[in-house]
Amino acid sequence: MLEHLQGRVESVTADAAVISLGGVGLRVQMPTGDLAGLSGEVTLHTVMQIRDDEVHLYGFTTDRARELFKALMKVTGVGPKVALAILSFHAPDALERAIASGDHGAMSLVPGIGKKKAQRIVLELRDSLGVPEVGESPATGAAAEVREALKGLGYTAPEISKAMASLPADGDAPTLLRHAMRALGGREPAGADA
Repeated sequence: MLEHLQGRVESVTADAAVISLGGVGLRVQMPTGDLAGLSGEVTLHTVMQIRDDEVHLYGFTTDRARELFKALMKVTGVGPKVALAILSFHAPDALERAIASGDHGAMSLVPGIGKKKAQRIVLELRDSLGVPEVGESPATGAAAEVREALKGLGYTAPEISKAMASLPADGDAPTLLRHAMRALGGREPAGADA
């Protein structure tokens, strides 16, 4: 079908961009990370979905992200809206790390993804993408403890995601929690009362 398109960015909204191509404006839904700073001439890797009387076009700045989107949509219970939400929340490399380490907690940070769906996503993607299973190391278990501690402290999912991305590869839970708090700048959770 439609593998890619090249055109000029006309406008960008919270979830899509309008790309001018040969005098036609195409609305392309994209992950928020790809939309940030999108301007000028662009080449997007695309997936077109036709359902009943609707045609949807999804675009990605890398082929790797497009392939992850297609793989996500093959998971039971994951449609394009959820797949885009996952790729908006997790960059492709972070998503692949979570899959390799079996970190379904990272998936459950995405709004609308519960624990069971998160486990299914990790399990099915590990098989379909051929990602080797990484046994849970002490650091992986400690990272899960840090994620739960940050949730308990009232930090938002995006704040937790940012803090988790800054963690070193190894360390015990208290050490990793200190790193996470430094990454958050020692500020109070977004939901905390002043």
